[in-house]
Amino acid sequence: MFQFTKEKVNKLLSLEDYLAYTRQVIDKTIVKAPYDEAYYFSYTEANFKRSEKIRTQVELNKKLYNELNEGVDTWTWILITEPWCGDASFAQPIIEALCLAGNMELKIALRDEEEELMEAYLSNGAKAIPKLIVLNERLEPLFTWGPRPKELQSLIQDLLKNGGNSEDKLKLAHQWYRKYGNEAIQLELLDLIKQNK
Repeated sequence: MFQFTKEKVNKLLSLEDYLAYTRQVIDKTIVKAPYDEAYYFSYTEANFKRSEKIRTQVELNKKLYNELNEGVDTWTWILITEPWCGDASFAQPIIEALCLAGNMELKIALRDEEEELMEAYLSNGAKAIPKLIVLNERLEPLFTWGPRPKELQSLIQDLLKNGGNSEDKLKLAHQWYRKYGNEAIQLELLDLIKQNK
């Protein structure tokens, strides 16, 4: 199993570094795979705009806010993601708000650069992101979350079993996130935080 150390955690990106990296991709200062493909580049642009908007609108659930102010400030949150990831564009701003409210360190691991870490936290054998790993003060994993809320994951699996394609999946995910995402993500993380205090 992957072992977190201070050195490994410190070499991951801060939120500021990750946002700067994303802006460099959008400004085409960084042009490397997969961002040299129009498909990935356009998704990255759209995701960045969406995240920026959501970031200004996050209101934390009061119970969750209270939990974040009681003994979690020694935790470190590691988010495995990439700028092209649509699910992350909805979930990451909420995770950022939680870390800010709880005074917890948030580190970002790029899925395609932190291979050993990603391989240790696969979802059903897939490199599905975003993937959140929450560590205690000894850098031991307390819990994981992701790549998306359970209800949405179930709906997508049903859709794909019944012949839905990637376009159908994208449409369903976006509609669901806009209607239920903020609350669903917060409630799932609230349960995990309470279970692991």
